[in-house]
Amino acid sequence: YSRIMDSLMAPYKPTAPVYEKYSQVKRLFGEMDVRILIIDEIHHLIAGGLTKQREFRNALKSLSNEAKVSIVASGIEEAYNAFNADPQMSSRFVPIEMPSWTPGRQLGTLLKTLEHRTPLRQPSGLHRPEMMQAIYVRSESTLGDIFDLVKTAAVEAIRSGKEAITEQQLAELDWVPPSKRRTYRRQL
Repeated sequence: YSRIMDSLMAPYKPTAPVYEKYSQVKRLFGEMDVRILIIDEIHHLIAGGLTKQREFRNALKSLSNEAKVSIVASGIEEAYNAFNADPQMSSRFVPIEMPSWTPGRQLGTLLKTLEHRTPLRQPSGLHRPEMMQAIYVRSESTLGDIFDLVKTAAVEAIRSGKEAITEQQLAELDWVPPSKRRTYRRQL
């Protein structure tokens, strides 16, 4: 409830009991006519023991029922498994798998948008087929890693004074793709 109030920029007493925070969130949702609560990376919120997970799932059920709020949650497979462990939750949430990005018009549009949002002084042409392919291969086609790769490349482009992301820079960038991160984790 604290995170919800933080995102709504609502004042609250951090030491207040959970039921008071819940009442405040419910009241705020009513006042603001909130219809949908979107929770990104829900797998971070359900981390912890089974008791904490159950408390969190119950909180979502209460918000959904009493505040009449639809809940959209996104996360990785562990989140799906935690929700699926509760029969009521598995009937409330319909899982939809997000497909990986592939080179084409949609990825080009995403990359063009990302490029416009970087503070680079020179155009990089991230949407061009060869740049799109380089980003696709390095990021392994996951949205979060596409964002991270472009951000890291933009920072490096600014540091180097080039003010544009290049194919060569992408190839030489000190950036670890997702599959290698999993390998590193196992080696540690």
